[in-house]
Amino acid sequence: MLFDIKIADGRQHAAVTGRPNRQILENARLIAEGGVAMIARVPVVPGYTDGEDNIAAIAAFVRGLNPAIPVHLLLYHRFGIHKYRMLDREYALGDTRPPIPEQMQGLVERVRRLGLQ
Repeated sequence: MLFDIKIADGRQHAAVTGRPNRQILENARLIAEGGVAMIARVPVVPGYTDGEDNIAAIAAFVRGLNPAIPVHLLLYHRFGIHKYRMLDREYALGDTRPPIPEQMQGLVERVRRLGLQ
């Protein structure tokens, strides 16, 4: 099961996405308790999900489920921006740029230091 976790803090998640994350985290718990193989995926969006506190909180959550669950840090991209334009919709992330390779490597190393793969 591929499972995306964007923001660990419930209030911050609601502020950014418009929805709380309570059900998302509960679903992750149920999947892990059911013994289903899982990969936790974290979209790395600069200014939104890339904070050290958020990454540490997500790592702690995943480690609490099962330290063997791999964590994939997903590089934010802007590929969908043209679809929004074609649909005459505003792209909410505006001028957000993808993280630089050094930032991604730093986050990967942080996740590893926190005991996850």
